[in-house]
Amino acid sequence: MLEEAWFAWAAAVVVGVPLALFLLTQWQDVLRRRGSALLAPVSFLRNAVVPAFGIFVLVRFAAEFPPTNVWVRVLATVAGVALLVFALSALNAMMFAQAREGSWRARIPSIFVEIARLVLVVLGMAVILSWVWGADVGGMFAALGVTGIVLGFALQGAIGSVVSGLLLLFEQPFQIGDRLSAAGAVGRVVEVNWRSVHIETGEGVHIIPNSSLGGSSFVNLSEPEGRFDVAIDAVFAADDPPATVIGVLRDVARDLPTLRSGARPSVALTAPHTYTTTLPLHGPADESSATSVFRLWLWYAARRAGLSLDGGSAGPSAGDEASAAAMAEVQELFGLSDAVVDGARDSAVLRVYGDGEILHHAGAVARGLLFVLAGRVQLSVSLGGEARAVEAPIERGGYTGEACLAREPHGFTAHALGETRVLFVPAEVTRAAALAEPQLAQRIGAVADARRRLVREIARTGERGLRELDVPA
Repeated sequence: MLEEAWFAWAAAVVVGVPLALFLLTQWQDVLRRRGSALLAPVSFLRNAVVPAFGIFVLVRFAAEFPPTNVWVRVLATVAGVALLVFALSALNAMMFAQAREGSWRARIPSIFVEIARLVLVVLGMAVILSWVWGADVGGMFAALGVTGIVLGFALQGAIGSVVSGLLLLFEQPFQIGDRLSAAGAVGRVVEVNWRSVHIETGEGVHIIPNSSLGGSSFVNLSEPEGRFDVAIDAVFAADDPPATVIGVLRDVARDLPTLRSGARPSVALTAPHTYTTTLPLHGPADESSATSVFRLWLWYAARRAGLSLDGGSAGPSAGDEASAAAMAEVQELFGLSDAVVDGARDSAVLRVYGDGEILHHAGAVARGLLFVLAGRVQLSVSLGGEARAVEAPIERGGYTGEACLAREPHGFTAHALGETRVLFVPAEVTRAAALAEPQLAQRIGAVADARRRLVREIARTGERGLRELDVPA
């Protein structure tokens, strides 16, 4: 019996299969502890490939069934398909599943991988059919080749775009959100697919075929990242003091939320009455919004400073008709006495802020009281680099800047929500009014204490959300 051929095959299966399963189980445990992507292929090898080949060897060689037997062919097909699946899974795990970010393997589009997998599956199945079943696959490949040539000529334009798109996806010369200058269009990339690239230009979405991009040059305005400067010109009247103009431009530019971290804007007098402000941004994607916000805020800031921007008129000044009307409105809202109003009438001034403008910064010296007449004002503190609201937005009848009464700096930043009208009363006038009317000082002091408590609570707990101001009656 020992000399029989079937005995050697049977012994090999009886000893080899359990041994292989044991070794593969140990390998599974190692890969599981490491979190390796090879765990799935090795598990499939242990649970499917090894048993399938063990059964095939027993039936074909130990039982000595002829190779033309249907069951032998079925088992050979199953074993071959299992081996093919294992090979593809292992190749994918080794080549792509553990690829480092930024490497050429990580940049390959998934469609390329799927196409390569399909080709390998077709070739593998062809080998199995030819070897196991004796099928003639040469004719099938010839027919597929002719069909491919015919379709290639018929769809060469569409296929060219698709191939160009796949190459763009592989090279990744730009990404979604980058600003691109291509085919006469400049805008932000909003979509990239196999056939075309979609660019939002501000006047609509410009669709550029991938074949056009692949055959011509284009400029990615978002590279290199981290450094991009925008110069904005502004013209003021000849009578406007240059130092005042430069100060206003610099203050407006510093408050922009899109400035590059650690960089400061600069202002220069570049021509008669023309000032150039240079804004350091993160990239071209911020250019449009930064320019728009800067010009909006500058219009309001110039009017508040009494400057004439682009031939426009200056804003309200202390003691003029608009400021006097605002003072009367504040008197009615807060029940101020005529004596207090008379003392503040010549120094109080109406100010108008644009949406998002900062009325005062946390830590800055409080220069006066700001009574809200229209719009809303949001108070916030910075915690971990993130702005946290101190309380619900201040609406008409509220005020900020109460720290001026105690000659303290502001404990929070205030910015306008929408166009906001406030009456500014200087600190010295506010203190004089508080001395004349102790009840007014008590009201302002209570609001200041309540806001200080809110700021301390936010710093202690880091809690988010809007809060109601708790002011004693």
